[in-house]
Amino acid sequence: MSLFHHAVTCELWDVVLQSSNKACDSAANTPITGLRSELLFCDMFNISIILNTVSKEVFGIFRDTSLGILDLRTSECVSQASEIIAKLFKLKKLHVWGTFMSRCVFQLPSSLQDISLQNVDCSSERLCSLLITLSSCGHPVTCALMNVVFQSSNNPFGEALETQASDLRSELISCDMSDITVILKSVSFEIFEIFRDTSIGILELRTSECASQASGIIATLWKLKTLHVW
Repeated sequence: MSLFHHAVTCELWDVVLQSSNKACDSAANTPITGLRSELLFCDMFNISIILNTVSKEVFGIFRDTSLGILDLRTSECVSQASEIIAKLFKLKKLHVWGTFMSRCVFQLPSSLQDISLQNVDCSSERLCSLLITLSSCGHPVTCALMNVVFQSSNNPFGEALETQASDLRSELISCDMSDITVILKSVSFEIFEIFRDTSIGILELRTSECASQASGIIATLWKLKTLHVW
């Protein structure tokens, strides 16, 4: 597929690798040979990979490749991919579905231009952490939140979590978010408070409900240069 020289989408649903003595996601000091070595030299920038319920070994295939677009359709996929996402040095788009909590923490490659959370339950801590990471990319980045709600926490250490969330909010406010475009559609009201007083540069509100919910914080976005209302 990397030889086609045009955009290609490859979907892997309920895929497992047959057991082998040469697993692709083995330790880094294991020699990389054969087809795996050839794959690393391929230009996969035009390839979009969609993963849904695949074995962990499948993710090892993509480690250190030049894959351009990755679409993770379940929270399990997000968790399993967390170790290799930062290794995708040409990744430009990342789509995340499912539950985006602390167990799904991952680093992002500097090449990333577009990330979307779709049908996601997340914590305020995770969303703040993501936005802080995006603000450090040093180039324009689009973050789309589609059908996103905050997951309620029954953690007995709730007070400690609230303190952490407050600290992250303070850090977010001090970040330069002028290169970030945020697209919102069908998100919970609490999410708008995350953006209050931040330096976000572009805001796109995809529904009338979003426009109504955002009305109380738009004037506080002191670096906002572009506003799209649907």
